[in-house]
This record gives sequence, C-alpha cells and structure tokens, in this order.
Amino acid sequence: MPTGRRHEINVRLAIGSTLCGLGRSGVMKLLGALNLPLPVQENKFQEVQEYVLNFVDNAQEQSMTAAVEEAVLEADSARDLTVSGDGAWLTRGHSSLHGIATLCSSTTNPKILDATWCSKKCCKCQGAESLRHVNADLYSTFQSNHECQLNFSGASGTMEKEMVYEVFCQSLLKYNVRYVSYIGDGDAKVHSYLTSHPPYPATRESKTDLDHLYKRSWAIFKHHYSTDNEPMHDWCDVQWCKYLQAKLNGRTYYHNSKSNIPRSCLDMIKPVFHELCSKTSLARVIGGGSQNVNEAFHSLLRTMAPKHRFCSSTILRTALG
Repeated sequence: MPTGRRHEINVRLAIGSTLCGLGRSGVMKLLGALNLPLPVQENKFQEVQEYVLNFVDNAQEQSMTAAVEEAVLEADSARDLTVSGDGAWLTRGHSSLHGIATLCSSTTNPKILDATWCSKKCCKCQGAESLRHVNADLYSTFQSNHECQLNFSGASGTMEKEMVYEVFCQSLLKYNVRYVSYIGDGDAKVHSYLTSHPPYPATRESKTDLDHLYKRSWAIFKHHYSTDNEPMHDWCDVQWCKYLQAKLNGRTYYHNSKSNIPRSCLDMIKPVFHELCSKTSLARVIGGGSQNVNEAFHSLLRTMAPKHRFCSSTILRTALG
C-alpha cells in the first residue's frame, strides 16, 4: 500500500467499495448499519478513488503488455495475433452513457490483451456548469486543469465497433503487434466495420481455410438434401457420410426417405444456412475460437459495476483494470 497524505483506511475503503459494486451512498448505509463512523466527504472520497485509479492503470498496462508477449511467444514469435473481442454497456438498453470493450488472446490460457472505455457524460463538467455564468475565470481555470471524462458523442449502439476499431488501430504503436483475425459475436457490426475500415495496410488473405470451412458447412445441408436420383455428397467427409463409405466399399447406398428430413422442410431451413454459412459469416470463426473469455471477464466486471446501478467513469475504469 503506497504511503502518502491519505490514510490507509480511506484507500482500502475505496478499493473495497469498488470490489463490492458500492458507491459512497452504499458505503454510508453499510457503515451506518454496522454503527461505524461515516466515510470522508464526497469530494475527498472521489479524490481517493482517482488516487487508486492511477495505480490500477499502471498495473493494467503491465499485465496487458505481459499478456501480449505471452501470446506472441505461443505463436512462435509471430506478431500477427488472433483475438476475440466483445463490448458491453454499463446499463441496460440502447441509451447507456458508458461502454467498455476488451480484446482477449486465443492462446491456451487466454488473457486480456487490451481494454478501453468510452463515456458520453462527465459528472464534473456538469457540476461545474453553474460556474460558467457566475465566475467565468474560475470556470476557465477548472476547464484547463480538468481531465474531462467525456470522450464519445455518437449513438450508444455504435460504441462497440468504435472502441474495438480504436484498439486495433493502436496495437502497432502500443505493442508492435497486429490483430489479423477477429472472433466476434453476431449481434454487432464490428467485423463489417473492420473490413470496410482496415486498421492496417492491406495484406493478401489466404482463402484456403475459408473455402474448406464453407464446403464443410454446406456439406451438412447437401447431405440431407440428397436423394437416390440426386446424390449431393461431393463435399461430405467419408468419416461420417454413409453414402461415401458404401461407395468406397463397392456397395449400393439407398437414401431412406422415412428417416430423411423432407425437402420441403429443408427448403424452409435453407435461408438460415445462407445467412450463417456465407463466407462473410464464416470468416469470423476461422480457427474455432470463442468469446467465452470476454464474457467471463464481463461477468467479473458486473460484480463491481452492476448494470442496474449507475457509477462514474472513475469506478468503471477501476473495475476495468
């Protein structure tokens, strides 16, 4: 625990309240129920939180730098990495004022490689608005010495793609690595945004794995769509396709219409295959990665910054670290 002007108990109280997802009002209720002295005043409590945030930021940078080098080492010293990414709003709905985004490695033991946050509100700026007309000089002094937390002005729904794109763009300067493959979910426009706004100079892309995955995905549909008069097993695998196994052993295979899915049902399913098994969609999942690590991290984050309770960007950044 760093020594200084602040009492250790106040620093520990700020850390503990963040870990428990409590603001100062929640801490006051807890201490009141325990018949203990109330915490320091609101402005002092915020100062202690910002004091803690400085150390959290430093520890976060060291941890993420080490995680990047671990990922590079596992990739045989290649500095082109595959990452999984996900974003989240601080509160539910499409009007959240704060958002976060994280990128994780796809190594054996995945870790956070980079994280960022955005905010559409600065509590201190709002509180100082009353000074604008009362004391212009004091307001000007505040503005020049104040680190504004407002760093995003777009729609809340565009937060994720903007934050992920920002993290991609700074990877070369920050870690000297490139994120060449991205694993994302289907409810965001991140992949299409990264494709239309390349964060790195254009590189030649190999489509061998993508073509293979495309054929293997559509082989499932074609296998069930086949009949004796129209077999469609060219993309099937002999390990599971009874038709190819019979053909390999010189036997005749008959498609049993009773056990097959009717073509009328398959015709109704086909649009789903077109959407999920298009090359654009499959390009996101080459490598077989997942976002489980990102989701696990977000679950941990929610214990410190619950969605049903508003918190300042200082608490959000501390929880993110």
